[in-house]
Amino acid sequence: MQTQATTPLSGDDKAHCALIQDLLPLYLEGEVTPASREIIESHLNGCEHCAGFLAGARSMQLQFQRDAQARHRVLAAKQDEQQMVALWRRGLALLANSLLYVGTLFGLMLLVGGLFLGPGINLGFAFGGGMLALVCFGWMASLLLRYGSLVGERLLLLLGSLATGIVSFMLFVALNTDRPFEPFLAFPSLGLAFLGLVGIWVLTWRATAEQRKPPVQPGWGARSAGQA
Repeated sequence: MQTQATTPLSGDDKAHCALIQDLLPLYLEGEVTPASREIIESHLNGCEHCAGFLAGARSMQLQFQRDAQARHRVLAAKQDEQQMVALWRRGLALLANSLLYVGTLFGLMLLVGGLFLGPGINLGFAFGGGMLALVCFGWMASLLLRYGSLVGERLLLLLGSLATGIVSFMLFVALNTDRPFEPFLAFPSLGLAFLGLVGIWVLTWRATAEQRKPPVQPGWGARSAGQA
């Protein structure tokens, strides 16, 4: 099989080809003027060297586009996965803090009941209730600190929510001690308890919001420059 020999280029042809090849990236992106496009296409029709260079440049451009699309799909899938994981964490944090809030109030109920509401002081109830309230409150605070800080308005919101729950408990006990259970008198205390729970939910939502933000992904150009 015979191979076709290529025609060697003269010095002027090489300079002309170098100029055309410098313009080919702009030609591929459609960023040349109509007059320049006509000159480039006229040269490509008669120069096999630049035509081969254009074919290679187009192949590389298509490969870059495919790589960019693949990276975009991977990053989009990873971002969706991160958002789903963050949503589960927020739900679990809300549920855990709700249970810890109720556990804290229940422990205070045992503490007050053991000290003041019986015929005598029940140290077992008082000690167990106090420990339960401390443990539940400590777990609640540690869970919130895991997601963010507990300073300023967040600390005030936590203490205010707990104080609202304590007031609701005291009101419930005062309204229903030594008298038949009266639902209409108990509704205000239950409303205060729910208000304190809402405060815990708001605090948990704000704290977990700090971890809901996906990390900033550096650009490919910046990453390549950093690696270089």
